[in-house]
Amino acid sequence: MPLSSQVADFFATLGDHTRIKILGMIYAYPLTVNEISERLGDMSLPALSYQLRKLEEQHLIKFEKDPKDGRRKLVYLADKHVTHILNDAIVHLKGGKECEGNLECDDTDNLKLLMVTQ
Repeated sequence: MPLSSQVADFFATLGDHTRIKILGMIYAYPLTVNEISERLGDMSLPALSYQLRKLEEQHLIKFEKDPKDGRRKLVYLADKHVTHILNDAIVHLKGGKECEGNLECDDTDNLKLLMVTQ
């Protein structure tokens, strides 16, 4: 598959409001699938599983066993690049220049906007 198609598929995955909300929920700390479901409120578990699978296919999230309770799976952002992608989109939409492409900048304040505007 050409790189241009891969990039298009990646952004198509990010083009869903629910998926953005999920990423916003887990940017600071991981949550279980049930916790995400509770926060979304009106989504069935099969529908949520579908959304999580789409995010996982694009390597935006990962699942790991809870170190405190090995039975539960936690949903994490795949890596810090995901926070930068979200942050850059927020900065772009807000017209700011906070990070100016610096991968070492702190994304936390901008990513909190996702939580506030849900």
